[in-house]
Amino acid sequence: MSLEFLRVDRDFIDQKQIDRIMKQQFPPEEYMSIDKQFALQDRGDIEVWALYESKNLVGLMTLRTTREMAYLFFLAFDRQYQGKGYGKEAVRKIKELYPDKAITVDFELTEENAANKDQRQRRRNFYQKCCFSETSWGLSYLGVNYEIFCMNKPFQIASFKAMLDGLPIENFHPQYFQIKP
Repeated sequence: MSLEFLRVDRDFIDQKQIDRIMKQQFPPEEYMSIDKQFALQDRGDIEVWALYESKNLVGLMTLRTTREMAYLFFLAFDRQYQGKGYGKEAVRKIKELYPDKAITVDFELTEENAANKDQRQRRRNFYQKCCFSETSWGLSYLGVNYEIFCMNKPFQIASFKAMLDGLPIENFHPQYFQIKP
């Protein structure tokens, strides 16, 4: 298995497939169209990457980077390619691209009454297996609570807030909270 990582733009031929993967893997409140992602990329706010194996589009990753931090905004794979190690390979690539940055990710907080409780737990387990660590911080936006994990460098909540506050996304006003162990 060897993924090819291709930074893509508006001329990207597989845009519809990327959008299908986004709709497949994210609930409506988290979904962001590829057009909106490209608009943010055009402004220099994010990077959009397509992930291929043997010329087959298997997934995507979207990152936001600052001087101190690389934030994994989206990481998603087509259902038929899940569970094959591609996610771990994508995380390794992020570490390779940004070895001197704190690499952060957020995902839905595991809540006992959540309809997608199992999916949330699988995501949490995945990031732990990829060497991300708990930060004791969470955030809430669009009615959903998220937990923040970090790797590579110590987590700095002030840097994380500044990084997200700079995103020009409609109705995106995250609230931050500490998670008690």
